[in-house]
Formats: sequence, structure tokens, C-alpha cells
Amino acid sequence: MAIKTLDVAKQLGIHPSTVLKWAKLADIDIQRNDAGHWEFTEENVTKLEEFKNNRNRQAVVKVVEASDDRIEQLQKQMDELYEKWSAHEEVAASVAVDDKDNQKLHDVEAQVSVLQEKLEAYQSAKHKEVEEPNQEMQRQIDQLLMRLIENEKRTEEKAGEVVTFQLLEHRKEIDQLTKKMIKLQAKVEEFETRLKDSQFAAAKKPPKWRTFLTGLFTY
Repeated sequence: MAIKTLDVAKQLGIHPSTVLKWAKLADIDIQRNDAGHWEFTEENVTKLEEFKNNRNRQAVVKVVEASDDRIEQLQKQMDELYEKWSAHEEVAASVAVDDKDNQKLHDVEAQVSVLQEKLEAYQSAKHKEVEEPNQEMQRQIDQLLMRLIENEKRTEEKAGEVVTFQLLEHRKEIDQLTKKMIKLQAKVEEFETRLKDSQFAAAKKPPKWRTFLTGLFTY
């Protein structure tokens, strides 16, 4: 059974133009009907669904890789602060430090602790943070695509209304022309009748020479 592009777009939750783009990227063989519109088979739709799932998996992998890079950056910052903290501890153990240096040392220690907590929280919630933004992003994309599909439907409906209006206008013009044609035909018939009557009257009227002779014989 042939499936229209718009129906495939609704099934996949994407824009109709994206359907054609994906079909080209996935090297899916689709055919045009006699009207020039693209038609899809069930097998084509299945391949498009697989293509969509692969794209989603690739997107998740990219998000996870970006998350891993962020974790490495946090770990690097934590290591740098830890080295500074250790250096301050060695100095504090070997020499007497004033209150200002002690405050700096405690500040660095506090920063390291905060970063450590953030890192642990980030690692524990990494998968959740990857899935939730991805799901939210997909939901927003789906909503946008459905809006575009609805707008296309409305555009098609408005186009249909315009065509209907034009057909009514054409029908009205045809009716008016038909009425004019009937009136003209009636006038033509009237003229033909008058012409026949005048020809008949002329045929019945005697010629002038006959009238003259008749006048002579009446005396």
C-alpha cells in the first residue's frame, strides 16, 4: 500500500521535507505516482524509523561524550586546587603563617570540597542529566514539527477553500454567459421569424405590372 509523505511525517513526528531528506541520506528508493507525488512503502517507513533511532542514539553518544569531557575538566580543576592546597599545607607545617595565609588556605580547601561535591553529584546524575535534556529536547522538537504539520494542513485547507471559491465564481460566470446566450438566441429566432414574415408578405404582394393591367381591365 502506498503511503503519502505527510502520513509518513506524522508517523515519525518530523517535517515532510525532513522525510525526503532522510530518505536521500539513508539511500531509500522511493517512487513518484502519476501525479508526481512521492509514495512510500511499509518497508520504506521501517527503514526511516531505523534511521531515526540511529540518529537519536548518535545524539545521546555525543551528549555523553560532552559530559565526559566536562567531568575531565572538573577533575583537572580539582587536581590543580588540591596541589595548591597540599603546597600550602607543607608550607604551613614548616613555617609559621599569619592569619591571612590561614584564611587563604581555608578558602582553597573550601573550593576543593565544593568542587569534589559537584563532581560526585555530576557523576551520579550524569545519565539522568543526559536523558532528561535529550527527552525534553526531543519533546520540544516533536511539538514544533507537529505545529509545522498542522500549519501545512491549514495551508492546504485554505488553498482548497480558494479553489472552491474560484470554481463557484467560474460557475457564476458560466451561468451569466448562458443566460446571455439564451437571450441572444431568442433575439435571433425573433429576427428569423420577422424575416420569414416579411419574405412571405413580399411573396403575396402582386407585382406592379400586374396591378397596372388589372386596372385597365376593370374599366
